[in-house]
Formats: sequence, structure tokens, C-alpha cells
Amino acid sequence: MMLKVRDYDPLTNATTNIRFITSQNDKITPIANMGVEDRVNYIYARYKEKTVFAGDIISTKINNKDTSIMGDIICEDFDLMLQNDHSDITIRAKDPYFSWFSNYYHEKRSYAEYLTFYKGLVQAYPDSRYLISGLANNLMNYKSVDDIKILYSLFSEKHKNTQWAKKIELFMSRKFENSSLSTLNQKGHEEVLQDQSKFNLIVFTASWCVPFLEEIPLLKEIHNDLGKKLIMTYISIDEQKNIPAFRKVIKQNDIPWRSLLAYEDNKKIKEKYFVKGIPHCILVYPNGEMENIEVRQPHKKARLYEIVSNTDLSL
Repeated sequence: MMLKVRDYDPLTNATTNIRFITSQNDKITPIANMGVEDRVNYIYARYKEKTVFAGDIISTKINNKDTSIMGDIICEDFDLMLQNDHSDITIRAKDPYFSWFSNYYHEKRSYAEYLTFYKGLVQAYPDSRYLISGLANNLMNYKSVDDIKILYSLFSEKHKNTQWAKKIELFMSRKFENSSLSTLNQKGHEEVLQDQSKFNLIVFTASWCVPFLEEIPLLKEIHNDLGKKLIMTYISIDEQKNIPAFRKVIKQNDIPWRSLLAYEDNKKIKEKYFVKGIPHCILVYPNGEMENIEVRQPHKKARLYEIVSNTDLSL
């Protein structure tokens, strides 16, 4: 949620929001978003100044149509007067970018230092909806499932039956949940996994994705080398209007493996399989366990070959 003072005003070609500013470690950090924990929430702040971002992109509606235009974003900035409480705004002020592991917004820290910092936050605020939702939405930023398990164990039971907790638990289980998706010709539906006696490499992609095109020769090499033990499947997250373009790419590049379409519920599929960017590859083991594997990285590709080549599927 953001506090908006004024929607887009065509007379001034500007929109106006409220931001809250916090100073920590001699660094000023704006908190643009906020959430609410319960029914009553108080925010204490003192007016600071007006900040204008000139010539920025503004998303608005013109003639009832979603439009992006160049204009000014005006921020009325307030200095937060933090209370000694467990409110959402107080916790966000401690770290507005929880689970990002980004040195852009913080003093330079190693992954281990971030992990220690995040553990301390959760231990201090185990009931925080902001923290558990931040973990759920940034799972791919963690280097291991064990790190996530340790962090998740520090939360209280308050949000353990929510959509965020279920998402985290699914990720930690490493079990692939099958889905039925539209076939490339849109004349039927098929399960993503049809043969679980072999390894399956699921590749999420889209017609507009440049790395998708660049990755094709690499995937063909993997398919040729490991095809006896490895089944490869494309899942396109194209919108319905772009499916003809995806079909064209498949045909022009003579793709030999199966392609499925997620257009009927792209958002659900991306959330279910933790797709934050594409191409996104998931290796599914014959026992149903899965792991994300970036085959464009040479050491990850080598790991894929080692796993598949050295596994006896006859057992």
C-alpha cells in the first residue's frame, strides 16, 4: 500500500505521493510501501520536505485506459518518528528490503552477514506479516533451502497457515506438483510430467524473451546428449495474443521437445513454480524432488550432466 495525495493531474502533469523517511547508520532510506498488521495502525511522522522526480514514468488511466506517460512524481517526505512497537512501519524501517540481499540499499554485506541480520529481525519480530511475506516472495535469493528452513523456524505460529507460509513450505519440500496445461495447438491439455521414470527438465520461457532464443542451441545440445534419460519440456508464459509468435519460434528453430502453454493462468503457474525471471529451469528427479538449475552457467550445466549421467534409472 502507498499513501497517495493526488492521482495524475493533467494540468500539472504530475502525481503526488507520501513517503516516509528513516535515517539509520547515517544513511537516509525512503519507505515507499507499507502494510497493516491489524485493524488499528498509527504512523507518527514529521513533515520534512518535497522531493520531485522530474520526467519520470507515471502509470495512470486516460479515457479509462491504462497508460504510461512521462511526467513528474512529487513526493511529500515525512521523517518517521519510530515507536518502540511491533507495527509494520517500524519493522519496515529496520529493513525496507527484507530478503533482497542487495548492497544497493545497504552498507556492503556478505551473504552470511545478511543471513545473520535477517535472523535477528525475525527473532525480534516473529509475528511480522511483512517479514514472512518478504521471505515468501524472495525465496530464490537464498543460496540453500537449509537457510530458508532456519529462518522460517524462527517465525511464530501467527501466519503459519497463510498463503505465504504454504508457499515457503512448498519450496522447502522440493516436491514438484504436477499441473495440466494447454498443448501448443490449444486443442487439449496435458500433464507437465508425463513420464516420471526419467529426469525432467522444465524450461519456462516466452516468445519475447531474448535469452530464450539465445538458449536454444544450448538446450538442443543437452537434449542430444542426455535425451535417453532426460525429458525436456517448454512452458510458455506468453499471453494468449503472443502464442502465434511462440509457435513461430518453435517451428523456425525445429524444436524437438514438447511445448505447453500457461496462458490460462500465467500468474498462478509462475507463483506455483517460483518463476521470477525467464528462462527459468527446473530439474525434476524421478523421485519427484526438484531443484532450480541455471543451465546457462557452465558449472550448473556440468552439474546437470553429472546428475543425469551418473544415475542408474533401472534401479
